[in-house]
Amino acid sequence: MVGNGQHLECQQLCMDIPVDIQTASFMVDLHVLPISRANIVLGVQWLQSLGPILTDYNSFCMQFFHQGRIVELKGENDTSLRQLSSP
Repeated sequence: MVGNGQHLECQQLCMDIPVDIQTASFMVDLHVLPISRANIVLGVQWLQSLGPILTDYNSFCMQFFHQGRIVELKGENDTSLRQLSSP
């Protein structure tokens, strides 16, 4: 099940795929799903594999230990985003 509650059928599983994210490399198992606008969705299963995570939502960053070192991943801070309001 995906975020909107829809059930998607996985027809293929790709095991041990190397994925580089900023300064770190990971081996992940990928479920091939019929989605658009995203190359990869890293979900709770991936986050669980990292162990304890320090997350700062104000600065869009997260830190964790991976392969014996501290990794810090930084998100994009898009200042063009605007708050939604009801009509």
